[in-house]
Amino acid sequence: MVARLSRVVPMLLVLAVVAAVVYVFVAYTRSPLRAKEVVIKMFLAITGALSVFFALFTLYSLFESNEGVFDLAVSFLITALVGLGITLLCRWRFLKNHPNYRIKPDRASARGRAPFGGTGAGGGPFAGGSDGAGNPFSGSGGSGGAGGQRSAGGGYTPGPTAQVPGGGIVTLIRLLMRVMGR
Repeated sequence: MVARLSRVVPMLLVLAVVAAVVYVFVAYTRSPLRAKEVVIKMFLAITGALSVFFALFTLYSLFESNEGVFDLAVSFLITALVGLGITLLCRWRFLKNHPNYRIKPDRASARGRAPFGGTGAGGGPFAGGSDGAGNPFSGSGGSGGAGGQRSAGGGYTPGPTAQVPGGGIVTLIRLLMRVMGR
C-alpha cells in the first residue's frame, strides 16, 4: 500500500505547487475569494481530465493483461478520483459560504452606435478623421503617447513600449519575486 502511494507523490506535489502559485498570483492581483474560485475551477478541470485519462489508461492495461501497468494506473486513477471528490467538496463548501458566487452576472451588451467606430452614427470618439474639436485621439496624426501613435487613418501603430513577446512571463516572474520579498 505504501509503495502505491509513493508512486503518486510527484503528481500530488506538482498539483500542490500549481495550486499555490495560482492562488498567490490571483489573490495578489484580485482578491482571496476570487483566487479560491479560480483554483476550484482549475482543479475541477484538471482532476476531471486526469480521472478520464487514467480511467482509459486503466482499461487499456486491463485489456492488454499487463498487471504492473494496471496496478500503477489504478493507483493514479484512485488519486485523481479522490482529488476530484475533494475539489467538489471544496466547491460545495465555498458556494455554501458565498452564495453570491453561484449566480454569474449577465454580460453587458451595447445597443445603438458602436463606441469605437464602425457602422454606428457618428463613429464614436475614437473613429478615424479629425473631429474639429482638437481631440488628440481623432486620427489627425496626433501622438497617442509613448506607447504608440495614431496613424492618419485612425489605426494604432505600436510604439517602442508596446507589449513584446514573452512580456507576460517576465511580468509574472517580477510579480512573484515582489510577493516573495526578493
